[in-house]
Amino acid sequence: FRRVLFRSSDGAGSAPPVSPSLLVEPIHRDLQVFFGSGSTDLDADAERLLRDTGEYIVGSGPVRVIVVGFADRAGSTAYNDRLSEKRARAVADRLILLGVDPKWISIEWKGEREPIAPTADGQKEPLNRRVLVMLRR
Repeated sequence: FRRVLFRSSDGAGSAPPVSPSLLVEPIHRDLQVFFGSGSTDLDADAERLLRDTGEYIVGSGPVRVIVVGFADRAGSTAYNDRLSEKRARAVADRLILLGVDPKWISIEWKGEREPIAPTADGQKEPLNRRVLVMLRR
């Protein structure tokens, strides 16, 4: 935070009212939502995490929300691309329903590329079935 003090003409130190928009805290938070095999359904843990995240975003003011979907290597590359897109959209849609401004959200998907846990083709890996949500300001 940076605050500038002003001196009045009588030499007394005083600070004029500062607009809250000038005192914006930088945000750099990442969280992950995990999914079942072949699924785009949000489980209870994901719902709770997204509810808390949505409340945080709405209370923090404008925040850039980057939502990136991923899949494991079970299934074809084309299937995993579509699945990771659907997962990303499911998370973004939930955040929007929770009050997050859709203009703040960008959606990407990587399919089976950039796994957390590299595996052989066709192998299921729960850690790779995820959506990464990055909050930035």
